[in-house]
Amino acid sequence: MVNTLSRNWWTLVLRGVAAVLFGIWAFVWPDITFTILVLLFGAYALWDGVFALIGAFRTQGERRWMLILEGVVGVAMGLVTFLWPGAATLALLTIIAAWAIITGIFEIIAAIRLREEIEGARRHHAVKERCVFCDIIRQEIAAERRVILETPDMVAVAPYAPRFPFETWLLPRSHGSRFEEAPRHVYEQLARMLKTVLLRMNRALEDPSYNLVIHSAPFSETRAEYYHWHVELMPKLTRTAGFEWGTGFYINPTSPEEAAQVLRAAKV
Repeated sequence: MVNTLSRNWWTLVLRGVAAVLFGIWAFVWPDITFTILVLLFGAYALWDGVFALIGAFRTQGERRWMLILEGVVGVAMGLVTFLWPGAATLALLTIIAAWAIITGIFEIIAAIRLREEIEGARRHHAVKERCVFCDIIRQEIAAERRVILETPDMVAVAPYAPRFPFETWLLPRSHGSRFEEAPRHVYEQLARMLKTVLLRMNRALEDPSYNLVIHSAPFSETRAEYYHWHVELMPKLTRTAGFEWGTGFYINPTSPEEAAQVLRAAKV
């Protein structure tokens, strides 16, 4: 597949040039009407779809079907934009508004949850004079039931009370409050561990989509000894519905012990 794409590199170049020209046009002439901008988007979508189809028919392997789908969607969007510009304008505005609302809601929820996590870690440190995540690491390694993978400097665990099925945390064994200040060898082990965990999830859960979040101490605090940076990996296997939104509690049908056992047993 790589060789095929390298022989037809020009199709990717043309698609890239079209994208760059569309972006420059929008910046240079911001006063053009929204209808004209929508029509330009339609032309770009049609152009991009055509060249995606050209690239698909010159490509072999799994990537071919992705290019075909991308090309068909692009051509369809372009034709709809030219045939019904009014409807396309309304649809584009609706998509932008929906995206803004959904993104805003998730950012608010994430901010509230992160603040709760930080405050909880700060209170634990004030009472115990040690990091709550260091305590979690020691307890999980001693219990072994929820440990998925270990290396000399990292540990992957299914947290005790996960919000989502097969939620996984990757934590450094040595205490550190900021992700960006970790030693180089820790980054290397984190990368290898993350690759292994994702491969096991793909094998056991049939290639699920997932969210990956890096938790690090706030930039505004010069000292944050109470916090312990880590990575949270959440495959998208269930839907968050009204109960979760309304109460802040999550329904998880899979116990962390079962999730850890399945991921440990997955062959990669």
